[in-house]
Amino acid sequence: MINVSLVTISTNELHYLKEFYRTLMKYEKDSNFELIIIDNASTDGTSKWFEAKKNENIKVIRNRKKQGFAFNNNVGIKRSQGRYVLIINPDIIFIEPILRKLVNYMDKNQKVGLTATKLLNFDGTLQRSARRFYNYSTLFIRRSPILATFLKKSSINKSHLYYDINMNRIFYPHWVLGAFMMVRRELFTKIGFIDERFRLYFEDVDFCRRIWENNCKISYFPHTKVIHLYNRESDTKNIFKGFRFKKGAQIHFRSMIKYLLKYHLSLGKKIIGSIGSRGE
Repeated sequence: MINVSLVTISTNELHYLKEFYRTLMKYEKDSNFELIIIDNASTDGTSKWFEAKKNENIKVIRNRKKQGFAFNNNVGIKRSQGRYVLIINPDIIFIEPILRKLVNYMDKNQKVGLTATKLLNFDGTLQRSARRFYNYSTLFIRRSPILATFLKKSSINKSHLYYDINMNRIFYPHWVLGAFMMVRRELFTKIGFIDERFRLYFEDVDFCRRIWENNCKISYFPHTKVIHLYNRESDTKNIFKGFRFKKGAQIHFRSMIKYLLKYHLSLGKKIIGSIGSRGE
């Protein structure tokens, strides 16, 4: 049986995927994996490029029209065969072998439903990919274009991003970015797939919340690492105009409202108590 099914989405992101694939094959060619690429109505030749590889471990699924992050990942998950499903962004660069270490870790820790690796920026600095569940203070600060800039170094923001945790040790965060999530296959049977009402943003918060609600853990595993180029579409350089006009910010805001309505304005912080704050 296949150990890991990597599921990634390309919406005209072949320029990322070429490096993704090159480094994946460099470091993981002897690993037991399959790669499932959802070609999200691309016009850059994504499907043809991968089909030309004639690699039996690669499956390409073409969309006739663009679909959202959750929908596309669910299509890939349903077509996958691995014991674990790795939901992974196309802008990931592998810099070392990681799949076997992650599989071994999850095999030995059955309570862990989802594991994230350490993400690095292109310059090698740490990317704060583990987060605490939002409270209304962090929502207000992080989603306000003005406050997000001026309060970036505030204690509230630093707490949200786990600045109080040693990121070189395994711990159990409330949620992690959807750029890299290794999920135990049976978890999808237990809690369902990614909620497709979130076209983009908050689907990772929601998915992780449902894992905790079903007495499984989210784990941050820092003993493996990848580079994540991380093009933050919801951010803006113009703090006064960005939130109004930036498309990504608008989508993020709508997803936030859907999340709040789904959970009747509950943000989820009380679900796991102190487990996600300090680990075990």
